[in-house]
Amino acid sequence: MKILGKPIQPTLVFFPISFLGTAVFFDALYLALDLPIVATISFCLIFSGIVGALVTSIVAWLEAKGLKGNSKAISLWPTLGSAAIILLFTLSLLLRDWSSAPTAAAQTFSYLGGIILLLSTWERSDLIFNFGVAGDLRSIEDQSTARPKE
Repeated sequence: MKILGKPIQPTLVFFPISFLGTAVFFDALYLALDLPIVATISFCLIFSGIVGALVTSIVAWLEAKGLKGNSKAISLWPTLGSAAIILLFTLSLLLRDWSSAPTAAAQTFSYLGGIILLLSTWERSDLIFNFGVAGDLRSIEDQSTARPKE
């Protein structure tokens, strides 16, 4: 999907990454400060991040429908990473109450989601910087001929 000739998925992906990554930070901050407002902020960030991730995932899925061959295979790992992130943060959200302290299980799911978020973002940046792919995996026609830029 494109707007004004530019793919929109790379732009959309920054919102859930930012919200969910910041939520992990606020969970750690809650452990240090024990302030209820910090837990509430984390709850709101996780909710917003999940909504953003779902919208971004729908756009990415629509874009991936047109991929063939190795491009489709290359898109599999970021897609699985996104699904795991959404699942872990959804579990974290379901174990929380917006106005009270998060449970240990909720925070554990948040931290696990944060780790996978970091690894998945790293993998996506590898596609962008080494292969010049930014939201258009059609540019990699054959994985055997795709070589990292020197």
